[in-house]
Amino acid sequence: MRCVGVVVACAMLAWTVHATCLPTDPGFPDACARSLPFDGLERRYIAVHPAVACPNPPAVVLVHGGSQSMRKVLAPGATTSRWIELSQEFGFVVLVPNGIDTNSPEPGTGLGDFTNGDAQTWNDLRPGADGRRSREDDAGFINAVVAEAIAMDGVDPERVYVTGSSNGGMMAYRMLVEHGERFAAGAAFIANLPEDPIVQPTAPSGVLIMNGDADEFMPWRGGAVAGAGDPVRSTPATLGYWLGANGLDNTLGRTTVLADPEMDGCSVVESLYPAAPGGPPVVGLYRLVGGGHQVPGPAFEGENVPSPVFGIKCRDIAGIDVAWWFLRRFPELPQVVDSNADGVADAFDLGIALGRAAAGDVNALDIDCTGAYDAADVERFAAWVTDPRPR
Repeated sequence: MRCVGVVVACAMLAWTVHATCLPTDPGFPDACARSLPFDGLERRYIAVHPAVACPNPPAVVLVHGGSQSMRKVLAPGATTSRWIELSQEFGFVVLVPNGIDTNSPEPGTGLGDFTNGDAQTWNDLRPGADGRRSREDDAGFINAVVAEAIAMDGVDPERVYVTGSSNGGMMAYRMLVEHGERFAAGAAFIANLPEDPIVQPTAPSGVLIMNGDADEFMPWRGGAVAGAGDPVRSTPATLGYWLGANGLDNTLGRTTVLADPEMDGCSVVESLYPAAPGGPPVVGLYRLVGGGHQVPGPAFEGENVPSPVFGIKCRDIAGIDVAWWFLRRFPELPQVVDSNADGVADAFDLGIALGRAAAGDVNALDIDCTGAYDAADVERFAAWVTDPRPR
């Protein structure tokens, strides 16, 4: 890794003292920008570290959409910037790799950097006949980012997750299909699998899908992406692939029509598929009825909702919060918040932890690993107790 300069967030953390950072746009003061030589190119990514974290924290790989960038998905006003807030609340690292701008005039010049370049794409599972996307080894690059974070930041290799939207969501699928042993679970927004045949995943993993059924770019019923791109399967067929890959019985699915408080032209149907009756979900589908090509979540000040281009943004559900609620269950909840290992953090676990603390286990309630049980731990525990899933 080649770096110049230092960002305060990196220097603050004892477990990242050997990871220096490149200068970033002033809008990203807490980001650690890194340059990573890979496959003959100087690729870039951003790492966001929590102010307080336990040793060997989890990591979420956030893959931007097509014609987007690592900068755009973290920018104020982006729905996906919510990942930064959750990383501080739950103590995980966010890794944001940058794709390739295929419209760059010369090979190797479309990498983007930390102050410009916002038209990046990914080499997802589609064959690339439409010529719209990167043809680089992006899967290898993302794996290299994860490997570097494990080595530099002490990330727990058993708790690495991947998420993305649109082209980034399809790239997240690719990572789960071809490198399932690397990722505990993934969450894809407004993304379907390609129409062409694909192999079975290298390992089973939890998968969350969140798609709008009125999306004119990523069609719910399948077909050409944005009217002319390489075709994709329907969302039901995409769901069927992941149910089969995980050996799940679709008759065990629990489908619920969620409340519709926003009256925004969109409603949400939740379908969760456990491995056994009554168990936590292994695969989930959120159908955004009337939803367009947008990650669901609250509207930001000044946001044009609905978008004349991308359609309705479903505001009845906080999509990023739901994704983290789903992902963090894999491979299992940390014992410090799920003492009885039933897949749920609740009052029973708090009672067990209090009993352990009373018996002299000083770590029983030290959720943030500061060496003391205090108000911050109470807040952290409350943040974990989110069953049923957040709205």
